[in-house]
Amino acid sequence: MKESTLRFYRVILNIASSLSRSFIGLVLGLFATPIVLRCLGEEQFGAYRVLIDWTSQLGILEFGLFPSLQAIFAKSLSQSSKIDPRTVSKEAYKRYLQVFLFQVIGLIFIGLFLHKLIPVSEALQKPLQISLIIMSLSVLFCFAQIYRAYLDASQRGYIVSTVMILQNIIFVFLSITLAIFGFGLIGQTIAFVTSLAFSFFFLFFKTRKALESKDSKHNEKKGFSLSLKEQRSPQFVANLCGRVSLLLDNLIIAAFLGAKTVTAFYLTQRLINIATQQLQQIGNATWPAMSELFFTAEEERFKERVIEITQIIAFACGVMLTPLCFINAPFINLWTGSSTFAGQALTSVVIYNGGLFAIVSFWQWCFAGTGLIRRILPCVITQAFVNVLCALVLTQTHGVLGPVLGTLISFQLITIPWQSYLMSNIFEVPLGRLTKAWTIPFLIPVLSGIVGSHYITMPDIESWPVLVMGSIGLYLFCGFSFLFLFLPKETRTRVIKRIQRLMESRLGKITQ
Repeated sequence: MKESTLRFYRVILNIASSLSRSFIGLVLGLFATPIVLRCLGEEQFGAYRVLIDWTSQLGILEFGLFPSLQAIFAKSLSQSSKIDPRTVSKEAYKRYLQVFLFQVIGLIFIGLFLHKLIPVSEALQKPLQISLIIMSLSVLFCFAQIYRAYLDASQRGYIVSTVMILQNIIFVFLSITLAIFGFGLIGQTIAFVTSLAFSFFFLFFKTRKALESKDSKHNEKKGFSLSLKEQRSPQFVANLCGRVSLLLDNLIIAAFLGAKTVTAFYLTQRLINIATQQLQQIGNATWPAMSELFFTAEEERFKERVIEITQIIAFACGVMLTPLCFINAPFINLWTGSSTFAGQALTSVVIYNGGLFAIVSFWQWCFAGTGLIRRILPCVITQAFVNVLCALVLTQTHGVLGPVLGTLISFQLITIPWQSYLMSNIFEVPLGRLTKAWTIPFLIPVLSGIVGSHYITMPDIESWPVLVMGSIGLYLFCGFSFLFLFLPKETRTRVIKRIQRLMESRLGKITQ
């Protein structure tokens, strides 16, 4: 198989596994969430979501180590590299021991201010404390990030997706079981930590041989340290700003409107966020191949791939997000009840933000995967500052819309124009072509769907079969019509030809 075909095959495999993970997660969540919500009640469920959000912020204390390792592993796997992946792994263990200690300190601080960070009724205060103690065990598994970084960089993200599917199944099974038997908030944290332990050991045994310890040469250690020093600080700043921009929404809602409000805010976005995560995975799946093109100095192919992948991501955003303008409300009503739907306005803003996030995420990988992350830091920092400022102000005036409006303002006015300019200036990607690549396949269909959902009265949907059949019909219509209306002919033809070559190659191997 040709190298270009192999790259395309791995990208397709990574995307397919990620979509499978999303679909299975959606089905499991569709089944599990109403049961858990009914057993726990809105306050306990909301408190659990906020606890997860707070403990997930401990990832900041990696100080950019994980994305730095992804870039270093990617470079170490290239033919011209002077650093062995096993050396990268060995040195990474030392760094993650420091991360472990930092995260333990972070947990102590969360514990000291727990009831101010997650205000709950008096009856839930002790269970919340016990849940935090159980959740603290999760920091033991921070070393799994080494294995994930290696698999991602070696274009085997499909293994990570498979592990995440199994982890999700274990979590849902334990979550439902413990909820039914009355373990409440404590049971949910037990289920979460147990599923994390499973994924850690699976990834460890999967990568053990490839990353087995070896005696590292002095120049290899020095090369790793220099690469890490160059990468880590900007990666940390970018990661911190990303978390501030996108992961503080529930925390802001809980602080201003109470933990109970988080439930409707979270559930209304759930289906859209699942779709957004998968759209983001398209860009995530391509970055190792893009890094390879960059490091082998194939500049023209790199620029063409940036345009092409941007078009594909924008097209996928249009196809996946436009139907959600009409589907999300009846989905929430059937899933958890009308009381947990926070409104069509929230749905519309989150859908638009989701598309922007998927597009920008790919552009950021172009910088992170090629070691040029420093060049986008001023943009990322400014966007995060504006986002948080707007969210804090607008939450007090617009309620649950506040955080997502903050994201919309910062993305549309700062991130999109600034990063478009940087892509043009640094990688010499034509600015006009890049703008056209995302606006036509994404902006036109999604804005049309948002406007239409506010003026078109949808019939009441009272059963899952009707919703499923209607959704399938809507997605098929959008997929086929958008393919010819909004995706350029040359991109459509090129992708189809690659799929044909890939199929011929795979069939040839099978018949041999």
